[in-house]
Amino acid sequence: MNGSVERLDDANYIVNLQSRNGSYHINANELGWNCSCPDHLYRGVKCKHIYAVELSFAIRKQVEIIKIQPVTNQGCIFANRLT
Repeated sequence: MNGSVERLDDANYIVNLQSRNGSYHINANELGWNCSCPDHLYRGVKCKHIYAVELSFAIRKQVEIIKIQPVTNQGCIFANRLT
């Protein structure tokens, strides 16, 4: 899917390009994130692909915090009619 971030594991991601076919590999090391795109490789800047991975990573961490309670049919006036 164009523009999507695919998590391979905690330290490796693939970011699909929006403008054409292809993707870049983003991986984490002790110094931070690295991207295989020319912007990051040759200019040494934090590219939009790294920003996308950081956002995806932050969202995933926030979702892990949320506790979802199991849904039951206790107290439902229609529960006995379904069985």
